[in-house]
Amino acid sequence: MIRQARQQTDVSADYAAEMVRQTLFEKYGESIYSSGYKAITTLRRAQQAAADLAVWRGIADYDQRHGYRGPEKEVSLPLTRPIAKRPSPTRWKISRQSATCCLPSS
Repeated sequence: MIRQARQQTDVSADYAAEMVRQTLFEKYGESIYSSGYKAITTLRRAQQAAADLAVWRGIADYDQRHGYRGPEKEVSLPLTRPIAKRPSPTRWKISRQSATCCLPSS
């Protein structure tokens, strides 16, 4: 029986992927971008999803406890040239997942 390798690339693990990239870069240098190296990790989708959820819940809980703290800083931008006027939308299609706008044709 021949078993094909399962390759799952739909796991969102940016931090872990960056750690792998840094480790490979330290060992092999710039060649990691052009030599066809393949990195295999032992990340599990369910564990990564649980970690992501825990981080987001922690952030939400912290925000609930401390409330809105105002902007960190205000920046004044110089008005050296006029800002182009954008056409206003004529119709909006709104659903629970997204809102799309239909602009008039020019």
